[in-house]
Amino acid sequence: MLERPPQRKVLPQWSLPLLLQVLLKPPFEPLQTADLKHLTLKTVFLTALASGRRRSELHALCFDSAHFRQNQDQSLVTLYPDIDFVAKSQVLDSVAAPIKLQAFTSVGGEDPDRKLCPVRALLHYRKVTSNPALRKGRRKLFVSYKLAKTDEIKRATISSWLVKMIKLAYESERGNPQTLQLAKVSAHEVRALSASWSVFRGVPMDAIMEACTWRAKSTFSDFYLRDMCSFLDDMFVLKPSVAGQ
Repeated sequence: MLERPPQRKVLPQWSLPLLLQVLLKPPFEPLQTADLKHLTLKTVFLTALASGRRRSELHALCFDSAHFRQNQDQSLVTLYPDIDFVAKSQVLDSVAAPIKLQAFTSVGGEDPDRKLCPVRALLHYRKVTSNPALRKGRRKLFVSYKLAKTDEIKRATISSWLVKMIKLAYESERGNPQTLQLAKVSAHEVRALSASWSVFRGVPMDAIMEACTWRAKSTFSDFYLRDMCSFLDDMFVLKPSVAGQ
């Protein structure tokens, strides 16, 4: 018998409302004037939050028009991974599932939700990084914001960007990065909060399982489910972003 059985995490490791508030302001907005670093951090974070996908799945996304597709009114973006990519939970002899994201089409003007739309961020990011001098022939959707870099990013780069985004938010809003030392800063927590917030929005569990590519519901309940009640008073009523939710 284990004397100290592992305890399931219940409380979020960091504040999602704080992150979203930061993304509404400079240097992340206005989006058109954001530098490549802050545009990249915002786009990757919103894509991870909206999709609930692993870092490996975000890393496998490609830039070209065959892999990055949008419908005519730009209300839906479908992101296809590299054909050689094999997802962690992928069934043998199958192709990795694409990521489908819906735009926040019911908001506009100064509505804060508009600035948190992952489709808006992705379309602008792709436009900015389409410059051949910046893209330098790289196939991955996400490229390094360090202009001297010429090679493709690593999977670990996605994680490091998510952690950097979290730390920047705390530094700018609370002025004391030591706050985050009280809890582990994990990029994987974005996936947990994404799925947990979907549950609190009333999204069917089957849709969450499909979006996050989990096979067993116990995987979510045992390792990813967080108590989001402490966020309810501070969260914007985010519109559905994963297609079908």
